[in-house]
Amino acid sequence: MITRTLQDITFPLVKRPVYAILESGKTIDIPGKIVLMNSETDEPISIVSNGYEVITNEEAYNYGKNCMKTLFNITNDTEIEIFNIIAPYKYSFCHIDLTSPKSSFEIFDEKYLPFIRITNSYNTSFKLSFKIGLCRFICKNGMIFGEDAIRLNYSHVRGTKNEIDFEVRRDEFERLMKDFKSDVQILKDSDIVADYSFLIFCKALGLTFDIKSSN
Repeated sequence: MITRTLQDITFPLVKRPVYAILESGKTIDIPGKIVLMNSETDEPISIVSNGYEVITNEEAYNYGKNCMKTLFNITNDTEIEIFNIIAPYKYSFCHIDLTSPKSSFEIFDEKYLPFIRITNSYNTSFKLSFKIGLCRFICKNGMIFGEDAIRLNYSHVRGTKNEIDFEVRRDEFERLMKDFKSDVQILKDSDIVADYSFLIFCKALGLTFDIKSSN
């Protein structure tokens, strides 16, 4: 996966029928299935049921902006910025990180930035979701806290797109930020024995090593 732009992931999406070609040259339609294609490149993305409700990346982006406005008390789209967009080369799915400079804060002279990560896919690998994240201001990589602060009721069944219902819990977001600041304070105030620093680093990131390997 590489970093993308909004223009990269908002290409026109088209649906085409799925069929098989027999040895005789005759074609047989595959009922109940369609192929989603990038109309700009004529590349197939995925095969889904014809009752599958597609949420486009542009729609997902707009839903994310609505979440941002509620979570950070934003009234103007100009206060919302794209922090990062990640997608594979066929754009079968994407992660869009949105943030607002006004929501940044400092801890021990380090600037941090909360963001909302929008995840959407065209190959059913991910459901439409929204998660809260946090990163250092100078870094494109951050921590994802989870979905407790933003709840979304949505099914990929045809006709349900207009019934999407958000529940944005500002109290949960504020609790996450408070807990993070408290954890940073504890780490700042704690002395760590140098011999244990690498072990703690590995434990924190879930790194394991096969120490019995000869390689």
